Amino acid sequence: MPFDFELIAEKLQKAVKLIKSDDSLHHERVDKLIDFYKKTDPQTIEQKRNEGNHKWLAAKFLDNNATIYDPKQIPQDYRVIAVDGSHIDVDRHSPVKCVVLNIGTVIFTYGSNPSAILKSSPFTYIGDSELYIFDSNSTSRSPLQGNLMGVKRAVMELSFLADTLEEYADGTPTLALIDGSLILWSILGEQEYVIDQLLQGQFLEQLDRIKKLSDKKVILASYLSYPDTSDVTNSLRICLCNEHCSNNNPCKEGCNLVSGIRDRDIFIKYLPDTARSSLFQSTSNVIEKYYTEEYGINFYYLNIFGEIARIELPNWIANNPDLLELSHSLIIDQCDKGLGYPVSVMESHEQAVINTTDRENFKMLLERLLAQQGINYNTSQKDRSKKYRWV
Repeated sequence: MPFDFELIAEKLQKAVKLIKSDDSLHHERVDKLIDFYKKTDPQTIEQKRNEGNHKWLAAKFLDNNATIYDPKQIPQDYRVIAVDGSHIDVDRHSPVKCVVLNIGTVIFTYGSNPSAILKSSPFTYIGDSELYIFDSNSTSRSPLQGNLMGVKRAVMELSFLADTLEEYADGTPTLALIDGSLILWSILGEQEYVIDQLLQGQFLEQLDRIKKLSDKKVILASYLSYPDTSDVTNSLRICLCNEHCSNNNPCKEGCNLVSGIRDRDIFIKYLPDTARSSLFQSTSNVIEKYYTEEYGINFYYLNIFGEIARIELPNWIANNPDLLELSHSLIIDQCDKGLGYPVSVMESHEQAVINTTDRENFKMLLERLLAQQGINYNTSQKDRSKKYRWV
């Protein structure tokens, strides 16, 4: 039976009308919050943030709130290196347990000797030794699939970026871009031995390799389009709320003003086109617990032709005014070339993506190889029923 849209249309229509009626009130609250943001001293915000009885993820304010930074002129010669990844997870129906990972890399050189290199690098993980993370102090192990495979992919992307940067770093200003966050949020909740190996033993090791190239004008940054974050808003919320306000006991004045407002709502109205905000530092518990101060993650918001992006930078870039300024200018230039999105990130994704046809061809290849050995590719009745409809 086809999906009956009439059954849900009426309720959706009511929801849309409610959004429209709330829109003007939302804009009024955003304007009030922007006014508070401009007038409040960063030291006052920091004092309140440190004293507050809260569990909100609240950004640390690093410089003057009201400062707006315009991009500077880009250098004549510069390079951009971007990586992205895609993978096929373990198929529980398959007799061969495996993961396929594909890393896309692009190297764009601009200026007197322009060039473009685009490539993809596939990997296959097969067998327990490659499909599990093992605890060296016990018999415990964690399967490299689902959420954990996403973490492994992030490690591999950063490793490929470090390899490429070490090969190409020659003093030419180089922007190294990653799509997504430099904060491994999804590692939280994993076993400590998993965190030790993937985050502290591998991810931070790759960050350190890239850090050693900063004297060659290498700028590491991550790009988050249309972010859903509220770190800055939460810091303002702490200042506006009374001393007894908490997650479980929200106050009326402060919490009602801030409720539902994201950082992008503030900065899309506050920042002119191509301008960036002041600098903030993430206080994520995964950073404070595992990254150490050396690898702290900072960020700013950027108005990309009418859309807000969040740019994350490690401490050593944020603390270098020249590299910080250059990150802004080069990202704007990349977005201009990509019609609103960094062209290098876009192309690295195209190199990395494993599309539906690729996945079907991979499965057909595996089935053929199994058949050559006289092995049936047995699947569940549920899986087969999705392919062969009997009605």
